[in-house]
Amino acid sequence: MKVFLDTGPFHDNIYAKGEPFDLLADGIAQGWAEVFVSDVVIQEVVNQVRKRIEKAKKAIEASADELQQLTGAYDTPELPDSKVEVSEFETKFRDRLEELGIKMLPLPSLNHSELLERDKQNRKPFSEGRGYRDALIWESILAHIKNEPDDFILVTTNARDFGGKSAGTLHPDLVQDIRSLSEDIEGRLRASIKDFVDSEIKPKLKSVEELKKALQRGTYKPLDVEQLVGEHLDELAELPDSKLRIYVSDFDLDDPVTIQSAENLEGIEVVDVLERTSGLIYVEGNARCSVTIDGYVYKSDAYNLEEQGRIHVTDWHWNEHYAAVEVGDVPMVVTFSFTFNRDNGEVKSFEFLRAEAV
Repeated sequence: MKVFLDTGPFHDNIYAKGEPFDLLADGIAQGWAEVFVSDVVIQEVVNQVRKRIEKAKKAIEASADELQQLTGAYDTPELPDSKVEVSEFETKFRDRLEELGIKMLPLPSLNHSELLERDKQNRKPFSEGRGYRDALIWESILAHIKNEPDDFILVTTNARDFGGKSAGTLHPDLVQDIRSLSEDIEGRLRASIKDFVDSEIKPKLKSVEELKKALQRGTYKPLDVEQLVGEHLDELAELPDSKLRIYVSDFDLDDPVTIQSAENLEGIEVVDVLERTSGLIYVEGNARCSVTIDGYVYKSDAYNLEEQGRIHVTDWHWNEHYAAVEVGDVPMVVTFSFTFNRDNGEVKSFEFLRAEAV
């Protein structure tokens, strides 16, 4: 099976780290999937990193200027050279893709008039003049499929421009492109690396049911799952937005909403215990906890909400209209995963895959 990765899987994971990517690598090594990334995607990721570096440097410089004005004795620290850092990142990113076994597709060989005609016809992935890079990614896929016909999956968060009306389907314009190459090729979408791994890689791994029962019951002496998750609970505050679903049902809490702290871990459920091709054991499960979250509320609403004890205002003067607040005891379900050595219980990696308020 061929798998093509769009830019989305790398938005919050620029080094392609974590359990889903490791399981993807297992699938590649076993020949269960042949995975590709277009050079367009690589350049998009590199460009995102360039923008983030420049944004971070400007923020530091602005803070340094303010400190200089306030104290009269503060110099801006020496900041890294953006060009050097971006170049080094690109090398590391390409090395990581190669380490995972992901192959790189060259830029498609087509002239501008072909893309212009597609844009004029508003054929996906173009949309009202937008979508040039998405179109290049799609043309890279078509060029490869033309030379090596096969069913494929496109992993993308951009269902708006690639997807059809039904979940997991390609847009009719893209289906028509495929049909022009072959009536026998089938293309599908997945929204994330995890979605692909769940549906295509995990079912091929060996399930270790006895170990699963022991971990659930707490009778596997070298490792206590509840203790392990508890030791990592503070990491929930560092989860990227793509893994978070935070909301309060009975009043409007405005973005950005973030987790400040987490506690009261309970309800550990071990869902999957699988033997990876390396012999290490992969575990995925769920748990419940309560979190304190930070967000923003209209000042006019904040007075009543604080009187009712539903929020604590941390800054009444965040801006002209909003107060910064924290909300405690928000119930949340988290999904976690970790990999360990079965012989001695040594944990090799741990990760929170998602967290959702309930």
